[in-house]
Amino acid sequence: MLKPTGFWSYHRPDGTPSHGWLSQLHTELVAELEGRIGTSRRVSVFRDEETLRFGVAWENEIDSAIDDASFSWPS
Repeated sequence: MLKPTGFWSYHRPDGTPSHGWLSQLHTELVAELEGRIGTSRRVSVFRDEETLRFGVAWENEIDSAIDDASFSWPS
């Protein structure tokens, strides 16, 4: 069975801060998914601001996250 892991794709113009709304939406998305499938399976949704580490080859990290995802949003 696939781990419930997702990839969240969104557009944010360079240099435009989200003022916390992306973090809040991400938290609510994970909570909604866990509410639907149960919390016994941890839901992990890739988000660049949270997941990408400084100095890594970001293209490889994103490709890997897409390959590992069992869903994408929006699809």
